[in-house]
Parts: sequence; C-alpha cells; structure tokens
Amino acid sequence: MPTFQYSALDSQGVEVKDEIEALSQKEAISKIRNLGYFPTKVRTRGVVKKAATGAAPRKRRGAGGKVKLKAITQFARQLSFSAWWSRNKRHSFQSFYLFAHCLF
Repeated sequence: MPTFQYSALDSQGVEVKDEIEALSQKEAISKIRNLGYFPTKVRTRGVVKKAATGAAPRKRRGAGGKVKLKAITQFARQLSFSAWWSRNKRHSFQSFYLFAHCLF
C-alpha cells in the first residue's frame, strides 16, 4: 500500500506533518480528515518536484526574441508621423506630402 506524506492543520491551527498509508490520494485525504485534521498538502512519499530534477525552466512569453532594426525604425517613423499629424491636422496635403517624404 502506498505511503503518503502530508501536512495538515489541527483544530488549533497548528501544522502537523506525518505519513499515512492509503490506496489513493483521495483515500489519504479522507483518512487525514477522519483524524480531525485539515490537509494542506498530500503527496506520495519519495516524489520529487520536476524543477529539482534538472528540468528546464519555462520561458516567459515573448522573452528572448530579437526585434529587427527595420521594425524598430518603422515603428519610430510611424510614431513620429502620428505625433506630427495630431498637432498639424489643419495643414494641407502638401505639407503632409513633404513630411512623409522627409521620413522615407
């Protein structure tokens, strides 16, 4: 019969750590509750976390990718044009044309 290690709280809120034999994790939790404890952790004895066994850490989304210089340049041009256009909406199309050709 498998042995489960558990951490639980008693009626006073004091943490209790011990082991219990049961056929499944559900049965182990049931037995711990029958002892009058509130289980907080229940795991099979001898189980090691994956991170401790040398598993590669998860990459963060979007991390590690390089942004190309062309994309940064294009973004900066579009941003500067957007700022210019919001300040100069009254100007004619000709001034827009001149500004746009200075950028590109």
